[in-house]
Amino acid sequence: VYPAPALSAQPSPVVAAGGNVTLTCSSRDTAGTFYLLKEGGADPPRQRNASFLEGRHQALFPVGPANPSHEVTYRCYHESQTDPYVWSAPSTPLRLEVTGEAAPAARPPAGLSLSLCPGRGAGPVTWTPGPGHRAGHREGGENRAAVAGAYGEPSLWAEPGAPVLPGGSLTLRCGAQAGFGRFALARGEGPPRRLDGQRSPDFPLGPVSRTHGGRYRCYGGRNLSHAWSAPSAPLDVLIAGAHEKPSLSALPGPVASPGENVTLRCRSAERADTFYLSKEGAPGPPQRLRVQDAAAPSQARFTLSAVGPAHRGTYRCYSSHSSVPFALSLPSEPLELRVSGEAPLLSRDHSGSGPGSPGLGGPSL
Repeated sequence: VYPAPALSAQPSPVVAAGGNVTLTCSSRDTAGTFYLLKEGGADPPRQRNASFLEGRHQALFPVGPANPSHEVTYRCYHESQTDPYVWSAPSTPLRLEVTGEAAPAARPPAGLSLSLCPGRGAGPVTWTPGPGHRAGHREGGENRAAVAGAYGEPSLWAEPGAPVLPGGSLTLRCGAQAGFGRFALARGEGPPRRLDGQRSPDFPLGPVSRTHGGRYRCYGGRNLSHAWSAPSAPLDVLIAGAHEKPSLSALPGPVASPGENVTLRCRSAERADTFYLSKEGAPGPPQRLRVQDAAAPSQARFTLSAVGPAHRGTYRCYSSHSSVPFALSLPSEPLELRVSGEAPLLSRDHSGSGPGSPGLGGPSL
């Protein structure tokens, strides 16, 4: 029997419902034909002639538009040109998981069947596990591709939040609908390579460092299903302290009359093209502004229109550069904005990294 080929999914084995994924079967052995099989034996093998790319013989098998019926385990085989009736050993199994539509139909209790390497002149055969084998159990060495989106998307927020100074504590919390018993966290822009679930919806990241900065999403799933929910809205984890703090000032001044417009100016002595304005106690993300001229000194102006009691509070600003989007400056000194006719705010902790820090619970887009 020839050595097993490799089976992979591009761009990811986790695919949103309606999306497309390509399964690639490749081998360093001689040219020939590749076969792709679904576990269960309901569909005939798909076959493709090999092409030689990047030092390997390989064949591409498009799958999609993805739906819950694609959430099965795949294996591939290689057949050599010089020995056309002998198949290789099977590849490592790869399971597609689809996220984002109606929940998939329940699987029959028999669960999975395994493709075995056949002898000369025979196609693959199947084996159905007996009562001692659990359907859907993840065996060692199996690659799982996830079809995401079988349930509604969860929410994702940070406690105490971001921007966070290095060394601080940060927990990302995935809030999902009732009935979810496992949760997964993914980082980055593209679909995740795999989803490794846990029972807790909390994902501690602290003590944080600059390497924790990035864009995160979370998924929820039910205990007796391989399906995952659609991804949450993205949450940007912003790490402060990468460079010197900017200055924050109010124009025409920090005391405004009701209905007046106030401009908060964040000014950096360093090169910066992105600025953030946060307000203590605000539930949403920091305000974000991009500027065209990033040359030092740089600045951004945040306009507060028709100020009223809701604008009263303590503000800070941060600067950053789009080349390192999740690394922010140290926070500016706090600026207290008051609306005339109101008493000054009580003294507060202005460390900039405590639970009361503003704009720390949502994505910065």
